[in-house]
Amino acid sequence: VNLTFAARNAAMFRVIYDWLHALDLQDEFEGAAALLAGTNRGQITIQELRTDPEVRAIIRAAREGMNLIAAHVKAYDFFRHAQDNGMVVSIIYSPEEMIEDVHFKERGMAVPVEHPEIGRSFIYPGPPYQLRETPWRISRRAPLLGEDNDEVYGALGVSHSERDALKEAGVI
Repeated sequence: VNLTFAARNAAMFRVIYDWLHALDLQDEFEGAAALLAGTNRGQITIQELRTDPEVRAIIRAAREGMNLIAAHVKAYDFFRHAQDNGMVVSIIYSPEEMIEDVHFKERGMAVPVEHPEIGRSFIYPGPPYQLRETPWRISRRAPLLGEDNDEVYGALGVSHSERDALKEAGVI
């Protein structure tokens, strides 16, 4: 998971504290007192973070608590619970895991792309967004090495004979 979240209010500190207890991890966690102190504060400001050692201890306890939780639950469960409680976290998926995620499946992220040069297709990640008027789509596989050289060099004004010389010299 990617823990980009910065807990800065009593409700988030309470979520972390309660989550540690629900997982029976409170005995492994030394920052419980700091988390409880956070649940009794209002919003923590950047200025307080810079100047108040107690606030830094609360923020450190929140991060350490989340790290402990992440070490004990599946990434998807961590993501869902944190997101359901207003925390900004994400899952770091392998490409294969991403294609299998329920959310991505429902959005049509698994797109088969033909590779005619080998007579088969592969699943690629599909549209990162969905627009009705201008839908995003994969039009073809990525070009093979050098496949578009004639088009690219031609657009740059390199003649066929110059391209042939560059090929013979091993430049392209």
